Amino acid sequence: MTLETVLLLAAALFSIGLYGAISQQVVVMVMMGLELMINGVIIAAAGFWWFTAPEPSGRSCCSWSLRR
Repeated sequence: MTLETVLLLAAALFSIGLYGAISQQVVVMVMMGLELMINGVIIAAAGFWWFTAPEPSGRSCCSWSLRR
């Protein structure tokens, strides 16, 4: 898996979340869209972190932030 693939996945999640947050009128659906947007940002940050400093401490911290 390359950095481009990770960023493409993050951009897809963010754009789906953005569409969901903008197009819905129900508060629960807007919150679900916002959650997808936040997950996209977390995946992009984890991908940058993984490819710039692939150390064991980074791996455990990335998996901790994705499980929250």
